[in-house]
Amino acid sequence: MKKKSFWDKMPGGELFLQERWAEKAEEERKEGEERKSTKSDFKTIGESADEEVESKEIKIYYEMIEAVKQDDDLQPLLADLNKAIISYANNCDNLRENRKSPEKTKELGDYDHQRNISHNALIAALNALSRAYVKKYGKNMWRYQIDEGSGDRERIGYWARLVSKHVKKLVG
Repeated sequence: MKKKSFWDKMPGGELFLQERWAEKAEEERKEGEERKSTKSDFKTIGESADEEVESKEIKIYYEMIEAVKQDDDLQPLLADLNKAIISYANNCDNLRENRKSPEKTKELGDYDHQRNISHNALIAALNALSRAYVKKYGKNMWRYQIDEGSGDRERIGYWARLVSKHVKKLVG
């Protein structure tokens, strides 16, 4: 014979407990669903900040395009810059991918050298477009905004990596 528990001794005790646990489980399931929808609807602060920075960098790129799009003399320089941005981004991706592979350690120096060459070409193309624009129209704010007037190579590379996705879409 089975020994009666405390709940068995209470009138409707076991049934009451089962119902309460079922209600509690349903409540938690609903809360979980609400949390999932809230998380997908709202981004974390870090994601929002990253998007804001990327948005600023992309805005600079599109302002630059807008400033030079009507000038036939500047169009070839913009095309060179677009090629340099894509080349630099591709070389950065190539280096990053090959760093993960232990059998590629000997080639890493070559990959880094290619990235460095494309970085130099990127800066040269950006400076050529900027100088030609300044010569023709005076000061340009987009060039200053890219590296905040510092000439920082790392900052220029960062900008190019952020806008590269958009350049690839535009250039094809």
